[in-house]
Amino acid sequence: MLWGLASSYLISRRGAAHVLDFSTMRKCYFRTFGWYMIGVSLGSLYGVQATANKIESSRNLNLHRRVH
Repeated sequence: MLWGLASSYLISRRGAAHVLDFSTMRKCYFRTFGWYMIGVSLGSLYGVQATANKIESSRNLNLHRRVH
């Protein structure tokens, strides 16, 4: 969710008068929602990849351990 909010915030900066000016987000709700969903999707992909890397690295550790 944080990735979605961040992407929506970043896309709303063009034409904004100050840091907390969200008027560009209210001009087109479909565009704002689209960028939100793109951010959520990218954040989810990043989370899945990080989990996969963590699992793969633990499997590699188990392969190199000696059993007595």
